[in-house]
Amino acid sequence: MCIDLVRSYSMTPPTLSITEEEYVINTKDTLNITCRGQHPLEWSWPGGQEDTVQIGKDSESVVLVSLDGVRTVKEEDCEGTDTKPYCKVLTLTGTQANDTGYYRCYYKYINAKIDGTTAVSTYVFVRGYLYYNLLLSFSAVLAFIVSAGFLHHDAKRGFFLI
Repeated sequence: MCIDLVRSYSMTPPTLSITEEEYVINTKDTLNITCRGQHPLEWSWPGGQEDTVQIGKDSESVVLVSLDGVRTVKEEDCEGTDTKPYCKVLTLTGTQANDTGYYRCYYKYINAKIDGTTAVSTYVFVRGYLYYNLLLSFSAVLAFIVSAGFLHHDAKRGFFLI
């Protein structure tokens, strides 16, 4: 029923400045995403509001949230356009690997949050040092196994270690 109500209500979904379905950044980078739409907007992000502390409001249009005393999320109104008069920027400073996940912008006063109708989201992957270390370690181990002759192939059994 809720979806039928949304379908019958004429609106276009919000849009993001990041157009990729998956966006990759490095640890300690700053993530900036702009969302534009026809109605007032709100953001959700991995971990949401559960471990956050609001540390200030520069104005009605800027909200600062501390994630762990070091990193901050800032939601800030920005200038809209003729067709999408509402705009909100999400800025996350000092990203960490656990910031990986879906970042969703949705219409604030519409209860049904449906991607492609009342919401839009993108998946942000934050590469951490662990990712690089595991990748380098795996590559080094695989190169050693192959070069040392420990890896063998048999048509009936496939690849196996000797």
